[in-house]
Amino acid sequence: MTSETEIEYVSHMAANHAYCGLRFDPGPRYGRPWHTPWYDHTEARTLHFKHPANAPGFAYLARVMVELTDNSRLDSADWRGGAVWYQDYDVWDHRENVTGRTMIERIRAGYGELRPFGSATVNIFRDNDLAILPAFLLAPLIFGWDAYYISQERGAFAYISHDEYWTLTVETTARFEALVKKIGSHNEEHWLRDYREIEPSRFVVS
Repeated sequence: MTSETEIEYVSHMAANHAYCGLRFDPGPRYGRPWHTPWYDHTEARTLHFKHPANAPGFAYLARVMVELTDNSRLDSADWRGGAVWYQDYDVWDHRENVTGRTMIERIRAGYGELRPFGSATVNIFRDNDLAILPAFLLAPLIFGWDAYYISQERGAFAYISHDEYWTLTVETTARFEALVKKIGSHNEEHWLRDYREIEPSRFVVS
């Protein structure tokens, strides 16, 4: 696991648009750079979900969100990694936010990343980092931050909102059909199938 600044991450992703398919709209917010990823493909579609109602649901979602954005099985050697990108992480009480940021800093320190949380808000996970990745998705779910999860595999990304919903955006109809089928396979979690389609937006952040 390594970390990057938002500018570093957006710069190299934008330079590889042909590979990742993503565009990034820039704009300052809260006195710092702010970028919103989106697909310029005409078939792009977005699904809107409510947050789970309990702690086990959060743990389940942190794991399954990675699965839903990737065509590969997570227990296979085909999974190649992804990025958790924190954005609006100062919405609620400062004391809770400090706890969340400190937790992430302590985990990152074990990988040699000693910069403060806000100095490098994009966390890059390699193919052997799958076990730790859900912890980085649990943080925005628990502490009420905005965050993106962008798979290393082209075609889908997730957005977590501090307003207690999350979205999945896919680039093509084929990926959308595969996503809906995969969601339907999670019979044990009925809340996961309670979704609606919304208009794909270049500005998902509310």
